[in-house]
Amino acid sequence: MLDSVEELKKIASMIEVDEIHIFDTTGCIISGTHPSYYGYTFDSGDQMSFFKPMLEDQSLRLVQDITPNTAEMKMMQYSALWSHDGKFIVQVGMEPVNVLKVTEKNELSYIFPCCASILMRIIMLFLRKMEILSALRICPVLQKTVCRLD
Repeated sequence: MLDSVEELKKIASMIEVDEIHIFDTTGCIISGTHPSYYGYTFDSGDQMSFFKPMLEDQSLRLVQDITPNTAEMKMMQYSALWSHDGKFIVQVGMEPVNVLKVTEKNELSYIFPCCASILMRIIMLFLRKMEILSALRICPVLQKTVCRLD
């Protein structure tokens, strides 16, 4: 599932984000919706280095301001958090036009962590269903928070 570009693109569409990236524990993109980004790390550029503190503190959930991304210099806003078991980082990205659409509905400080949590829950449900990683637990954030994106 984490290696399936098509499945991750479906998830991105469902939760209305433009990009999904999966980072390993060293901060290297190993999967996601954009295979051309595989191999980029938190040391690859200024924009990506924003997330480097996550390697030292797995409790961090970071939301970056809109800024040019490292790979293509296109304007994006990214948010990231660790998987519940600490085996990978999930990052979602949105283009400014889509950020503006979401902003009209809710505040960004609420939306991005919620979107990332929804993404994590969907990934965990797929993994559990496929019995790939049955030991993973669903992100507990959604037990207290409801996020509507429609």
